[in-house]
Amino acid sequence: MKHLLFLALFPLTAMADPAAQSGWTDLLANNSTELWQSGRSGEVTEAWTLKDGVLHLDKSGKKRGGHIVTKKDYFNFELKFEWKISKEGNSGVKYRITNLLGFEYQVIDDASKAASKDSHRAASLYDLVPASADKKLKPVGEWNSSRIVAKDQHLQHWLNGVKVVDIRMEGDEWDARFAKSKYKEIPEFAAKPGPILLQDHGNDVWFRNVEIKED
Repeated sequence: MKHLLFLALFPLTAMADPAAQSGWTDLLANNSTELWQSGRSGEVTEAWTLKDGVLHLDKSGKKRGGHIVTKKDYFNFELKFEWKISKEGNSGVKYRITNLLGFEYQVIDDASKAASKDSHRAASLYDLVPASADKKLKPVGEWNSSRIVAKDQHLQHWLNGVKVVDIRMEGDEWDARFAKSKYKEIPEFAAKPGPILLQDHGNDVWFRNVEIKED
C-alpha cells in the first residue's frame, strides 16, 4: 500500500519529459507539427510529412509544400537539429525572420550549383559568413547534426560537433560582410524576435530531433 501511495503522490515527476525539465522544447513532440504553421499562415501543408520523428518535405509529387515556421517567436536561443538533403538539394533553417527573411543556416548539398559561393555552402550563415573550410559534412543521404546559438549580437553555427561560424553583429568585419550581402537594403534586418523557418527550396529535405532552448 505504501508503494502505491508513493506513485499516486508523484506521478508527474516520474513521467516528466527530461527535455522539458532541462529547458529544451521538442519542436516535433508527440510526432506532431502542432507547434508549426505554414509560412503564409494556416496549417502545415501536405508535402510536409512527419513519421517516426522524421519530418520530410516530399517534392516528388504535386503536393503543396512551402516554408513552415514555428508559431512562437525567438531571439536568444540555442537550436539543435539533425538534417539530410537530397542529391544537389537545397534548403535552410532561418531565424529572427520578418516576412520570411532572416538569418539562415544553410542546408545544402555542397555539390549543388547553388553552393558555388563560399557563403552559400552547408552550415554557412547564408550570404554573410562561410562555414569553416575544414568542416566535416556528411555525404548526401546521411544525417548531419547541427546547432545554432543566437545570443544578442553573437551568432554561432555548429556542424557535427564542430563550431564552423562565430561572428558578432558589430565592428568592421560585420559591416563589410553585411554591405556585400543581399540584405544590405533591408532596414533592421533580423533585428527582432521571429519564428524559426524550415525552407522549401524545391528539393527533398529531412529533419529530426529539432529542439530549442531559450536563453
